[in-house]
Amino acid sequence: MLLERMQQLNPPLAGQRLLKLLCPSLFDLSLYGGGKNWSKIAAGAYGIVYEVDLTMVEPKKVAVK
Repeated sequence: MLLERMQQLNPPLAGQRLLKLLCPSLFDLSLYGGGKNWSKIAAGAYGIVYEVDLTMVEPKKVAVK
């Protein structure tokens, strides 16, 4: 039920992003280097912002006809 309500938030996917940030079990840390080699950019009252080099492959561009 919660996921359905989150899907109604705007902009699109904002609710899913919020859940991933608030629920560690929904956040796949392995996609972001497992927490290794992170550089802290900023810290504030509500959280910390890190920079990380992703090892994800860039998606191929598809020509639209």
